[in-house]
Amino acid sequence: AGGDEQEPSPVQHADGVMMASEDPHAYAEFLEGERYFASDLAAAETHLAAAVAKDAASQIAWVHLAVVRAVRARSFTHAGVRAAVAHVTAPEVLPPYERRVFATLRLLANGNRKEALAAAKRARDEDRDDPVLWAMLAEAWDANDDVKQAVTCMQKSVDIAPDVGAMQISLAALRAKDGERAAAVQGLERYVDKHPDDVDAKLALAGMRQAH
Repeated sequence: AGGDEQEPSPVQHADGVMMASEDPHAYAEFLEGERYFASDLAAAETHLAAAVAKDAASQIAWVHLAVVRAVRARSFTHAGVRAAVAHVTAPEVLPPYERRVFATLRLLANGNRKEALAAAKRARDEDRDDPVLWAMLAEAWDANDDVKQAVTCMQKSVDIAPDVGAMQISLAALRAKDGERAAAVQGLERYVDKHPDDVDAKLALAGMRQAH
């Protein structure tokens, strides 16, 4: 490894679990980012961005930052996602889960629609209880002009993680795109009733009601 502090490499816990960074401050920020994923995507992104600022060689943290940005922006081709993906220069050191996610992220970000769909299916088949993998598959189906399949997959993502507002908004947008605007509005209404402080969801709901 030499003395190059930027060389990407996997780091192991004493118990053998892969760590995101050997820098304790970067790793602490990474853990905070993970903790906030289900409840506050803005905070999750802030902490993960801090993690890669402290350790730019952390391949795992860049993948997780790309995922949070994608979910928050409701787009896996968002510029912020592509920027994070570009920093993953050594995917071979990633743990299996992050490697599968990265493979799909890179294909989606680069517009390789058919390859992205195949990669997203493989990733989903490895873990059918992960809402991010279902959301990526939904985006891949949508990119391949199959909105009904996209709705089905995003519904599965929401079923697994019902409190992630960005996924609820994505599901509503796909339903509206598939001609189910009334169902989209009703679904968002139910979510907003339970999460009255979710400003993004309330704005999305207001926009859908106006369009309706």
